[in-house]
Amino acid sequence: MLQSRGFPDSDYPSGWFQIAWSAEIAPGGVKPLRYFGRDLVLYRGESGEARLFDAFCPHLGAHLGYGGRVEGEDIVCPFHGWRWDCQGCNVDIPYSERTNRSRRLRTWPLHEADGLLLMWYDRNGAEPTWFPPAIPEAATGGYFEPYEAGTHRVWTNVALHPQWVAENAVDPAHQQFIHGAAQPGKILFFDADGPIFRARQELVFGVGKPSTWLTPGGSVTAYLDEEVMGVGLGIARFTGTDDAAHVQSTIPVDEEHCDIRVTVFVPRDRSGDEDRPDGAAMKRLAFQFRQLENDLVIWEHMEYQRHAGLAREEAKAYGAFRRWCEQFYPEALPAAASVPAQAGDDELEVPGAAEVTLS
Repeated sequence: MLQSRGFPDSDYPSGWFQIAWSAEIAPGGVKPLRYFGRDLVLYRGESGEARLFDAFCPHLGAHLGYGGRVEGEDIVCPFHGWRWDCQGCNVDIPYSERTNRSRRLRTWPLHEADGLLLMWYDRNGAEPTWFPPAIPEAATGGYFEPYEAGTHRVWTNVALHPQWVAENAVDPAHQQFIHGAAQPGKILFFDADGPIFRARQELVFGVGKPSTWLTPGGSVTAYLDEEVMGVGLGIARFTGTDDAAHVQSTIPVDEEHCDIRVTVFVPRDRSGDEDRPDGAAMKRLAFQFRQLENDLVIWEHMEYQRHAGLAREEAKAYGAFRRWCEQFYPEALPAAASVPAQAGDDELEVPGAAEVTLS
């Protein structure tokens, strides 16, 4: 996808991608979706379990997301009433004594946890080989829940590739130029463990100001801990400021566009209202959404540099991250090798990285 803008891999990446928030679909609800160039239908059975199918009824092609209804754990076509169970099998044709065993709806694996609904995509239809770790902030009770007032936002049909978003985890230098930091951040640590990549950035907030909403006591050194799970899902935690957690998912709509969903877990004790974010909590939400929009201006108009002219200071982390990403594409090996947490400059070769002279 997006090969016209320099990205080398033609297929969608494999992994987990957010398709909705849990609160968006109640038992008995039906929701049409379009991702990975396919029309899909999401529904929740009366027991509360969510299901994801290809959208078109195998009978005569009606879209189950428009007028389809839930009966028990099954979905019923709005056109002729054919009923499909949670495995995608036809279990009833209301005007026939027999079912159609030769036709079946394609089902897609779902993972629902921490207020998020995620789908698994693999180009060959393989079952999930890993699952994202739990989000501790969702279980403590000390944070506003996903989909509570103001804690979430979605940007639709954005012209970008999921990996462009994920690469922010190893790009502390852009904090100064895109997000208004007083000085560039720096990476203190990075590590790859199978489908999970972790990095820690050191940032300084409030430089030159006696007090801000984020740093009421003056400037502080804080840490941004990034946990990237595949190229479509990531969590950024802010340690040393207000302890917020920023969950972000980027899912391909088609070969040119993605939807981006963001959930910001903000502590309840940062708000003057226990039931909805306000005060410092609301300022954090507004800040995070505004900063993402600053990134969007770049992503929507950039051309990906496969052989990037990297500065020496950024080559090590960028090279490690891009090699780790290869496991999620068809051309890559089934798994990527682990990356040394703090390799020396001569231990990590980055193909295509430009040599630079540092003054």
